[in-house]
Amino acid sequence: MRAAVFAARNRQPRQAAPHLVQARLAAEHTREAVYTGTAFGSASVRVHQVTLALECEDPDQALQAAAGWTPPRELPVERASHYFIDVARAHHLLGRQEVALANLRAAWQKAPEHTRLNPHVRALSGLLLVPGLAEEITERLASDLGCRDGKPSRLWVCANRVLGGQAPQAGNGPDRARPPSG
Repeated sequence: MRAAVFAARNRQPRQAAPHLVQARLAAEHTREAVYTGTAFGSASVRVHQVTLALECEDPDQALQAAAGWTPPRELPVERASHYFIDVARAHHLLGRQEVALANLRAAWQKAPEHTRLNPHVRALSGLLLVPGLAEEITERLASDLGCRDGKPSRLWVCANRVLGGQAPQAGNGPDRARPPSG
């Protein structure tokens, strides 16, 4: 599964697909559990399928992989929160901010520490600070994740790179600001 994600991150989806197929075939004969420190099973493969689509910059495909599925109880909470984070990223990329926020909350409920430390969440939480999106809840979540006062930080640089967002300048909301050129 990891090899598939690495291939996708290197923009090599043709190399990624066979790795995911191999993982899916192996998972058919394995129950979901943690084996020598690594979670594996059909649910873990499903989570990686969503991740793979996002790494290939295909949020529609990510949401198709996620459609109608909820992480089962036996899936480690960190892997389940990763799933919700990826679903949030996909919805954000498609302009569905409220659904993205709901998935960030689900990730937070599953594994707060994992969610807090995830760079995608840190970037996404700042981008969700837009007027009309349940500001109090969103700001509280962003504060818990380390995004405070709307000041530019490495968080916004990450947002630019990972989610295609725009970095805010001090005093501007993330929905209006543009990063300085250069």
